[in-house]
Amino acid sequence: AGNSASPITRTVRVVDTVAPVISLNGETNMTIAVGSTFSDPGATVTDNYDFNLAPATEKSGSVNANKLGTYTLTYSVTDSSGNPAAPVTRTVHVVDTVKPVLTLLGNASISIMQNTAFTEPGASATDNYDGDITSAITVAGSVNVSVPGTYTLTYNVADSSGNSAASVTRTVTVVRPLDTFYVDSALGADTNDGRTADKPWRTVAKVNGTALTPGTTVLFKRGGFWRDQLNVTKSGTAAAPITYGAYGTGAAPVFCGSDRVTGWTLHDAAKNIWKAPYTWESPALPYFATVDLVFFNGEVGVKRTSMEGLVAERNWFHTSNTLYVYAAAAPTSVEVGKRNYGVYAADKTGAQYIVIQDLEIKNANYKSIMVGSDNHNWTIKNVVAHRNGRREDIEDGGRSNDRSAIAVRGCDNALISGCTIYLAGSSGVQITGGSNNTVEKCTIYDTQNSGVYLKASSLRPCQNNIIRYNTIYLRPQTLNGMNGIVVSDDGTNAVRDTRIYGNIINNISENGILLYGPNNQNAGIYNNTAYNCHRCYVLTNVQSAATILNNIGATNKDGWHPVFSLDNTPIQNKIVDYNVWTKSGADTSVVQNGFAIYKDLVIWRATTGFDTHSL
Repeated sequence: AGNSASPITRTVRVVDTVAPVISLNGETNMTIAVGSTFSDPGATVTDNYDFNLAPATEKSGSVNANKLGTYTLTYSVTDSSGNPAAPVTRTVHVVDTVKPVLTLLGNASISIMQNTAFTEPGASATDNYDGDITSAITVAGSVNVSVPGTYTLTYNVADSSGNSAASVTRTVTVVRPLDTFYVDSALGADTNDGRTADKPWRTVAKVNGTALTPGTTVLFKRGGFWRDQLNVTKSGTAAAPITYGAYGTGAAPVFCGSDRVTGWTLHDAAKNIWKAPYTWESPALPYFATVDLVFFNGEVGVKRTSMEGLVAERNWFHTSNTLYVYAAAAPTSVEVGKRNYGVYAADKTGAQYIVIQDLEIKNANYKSIMVGSDNHNWTIKNVVAHRNGRREDIEDGGRSNDRSAIAVRGCDNALISGCTIYLAGSSGVQITGGSNNTVEKCTIYDTQNSGVYLKASSLRPCQNNIIRYNTIYLRPQTLNGMNGIVVSDDGTNAVRDTRIYGNIINNISENGILLYGPNNQNAGIYNNTAYNCHRCYVLTNVQSAATILNNIGATNKDGWHPVFSLDNTPIQNKIVDYNVWTKSGADTSVVQNGFAIYKDLVIWRATTGFDTHSL
């Protein structure tokens, strides 16, 4: 009938009821160093409907990277349908892992006298976060000023985060108040306490057997005479060295290395040969298989290797526990070198900060004074050292290169000053390796090898040594082959930055001042005077820089005796100027460069560029 129903409607709602999901970028727990910069890695959001909700993510909380603590960051977001995501959190720990810095105030090694107050200099400590934490320092250890000894104080500190600084230590040495011991070879007694001049000890053995402490002085009476060897085994300090010296008036105390031989009988009247019983027992270090050194009225004799060699005064020969000598009359004063040293410090004994002064040392079988390796900071002054070690002007050669009067081996900061040295078996002073050593104001003559010999060594770096204000010469009646000053590498190790100045060298049979070796680096020769030497100034195979300024070289010797010589030495890196070079005599060759000899400086200057301002 065409009737229409009323229309009805259905509403369909398409909705989103799924919550977004938040995912952290990076770690849930993060640790950063205080004072650093924190960069939040952020988070990502995924949703079933909304595809870019990350910009809508909210973050609550913050991180102060300059303040220690634990911080929480909370991330939340709601999608466009109003579905909130489950919030997620990140924990950030701001921590301090840097150790504080602990610094001593004052010296790390201190010496004080017994029974004097000790004020602890303290230390300071700084931290990257806490700042000045000096008040938190703890000190372990103590110093008993009434008891001599060495004490160690250990300093520690930790910051508020528990980071401990590297500990530091201070050594405090309590020394007796300047002990002084007296030794008198004539009137002393080892049963005395030795602490006053009227109750002195008698023997060097007593001194050697006493455990000397820093600050101690041992004084030997002037005019005294000891046939003994002084062994140095203990160490002083920079503030309190151990000193060996002299007291009273008169001649310096004498340490003699020889023993007298008696019991002489005539062995062969026709040949003027006398004999005496003498059983040889070698001293230690080094060992000598037989008698090596004999003195006749104080003068060194000449060793012969057979009886047939005894043809002149002071000739001698030892065999089968018998000493044979040539003498026109019965010998009255014959002595045999028995002790190897006058003063001896063995290698690596730690005998440092030692002063040897005002002594005479003679007739040592090997060396007058031997300072072994690593015994630093010695002072040897006003010592007379002579007639040690057999020289090479004898039949069988000897050990001429190893018998210096004063030998310092592998040590730093030695000072040899004001000494008189003569008739040494090798050099007057030999320094082998070591740095910052000085030889000054010494008079050295009639030595066998050199007046002063400085040589590089593998023992220690050899640099910044000084040789100054010495007088070195050879007397006309002495026939030794002798150099004045020699500075040399050892073929491998370098000698660096040596300074030679203010020395006077004359009548030397070999070289006045010699620089030797390709590893002889940056030597300086200034304001010296060398005259009447075979050659006054010589550079041999010196490949590195050297400076020769303001020196005087002169000779009146006839023949080939140039005052300045370059042997196998390039002119590059050399400064030679403001010198006075002069020569008179039949051959007036003044300077030499290899095989080229120059009788004046005009061509020399043009060839080398040297001596522009020299005369």
